[in-house]
Amino acid sequence: MVAAANGENLFCGSTGNCLVNDSTAGDIYTIAGDTSLSTGYSGDGGLATSAQLQYPTGVAVDSAGNVYIADYYNNVVRTVWGDPAVTGISPSSGPSFGRTTVAITGTGFQSGATVGFGSSAATNVTVNSST
Repeated sequence: MVAAANGENLFCGSTGNCLVNDSTAGDIYTIAGDTSLSTGYSGDGGLATSAQLQYPTGVAVDSAGNVYIADYYNNVVRTVWGDPAVTGISPSSGPSFGRTTVAITGTGFQSGATVGFGSSAATNVTVNSST
């Protein structure tokens, strides 16, 4: 199974994982599926590369970069969301002790997303709109 996107990426599936071949860089890297090839059903809401797939048989990609995987033996279509596009951060700086409300604007944000500033995880993250 193969799907192409944006004239750059080629999405290929195998029985244990789903690989992305970025033809512009010539790299192949896993976007979904436990690379230990352990099959099963787990990982919804977590990292796609930690998810267990059981015999993916189809792959498709939409114009937003979202990848859809037909997980045959689990009887589901799994979704790997495309990367969000950040268009602004306000304010651009703040005190080192934190406690500053920061607005990040853009598109493609998903509920449950995590945000980090340097090595510190942001707290109380709210997605106001996923578009």
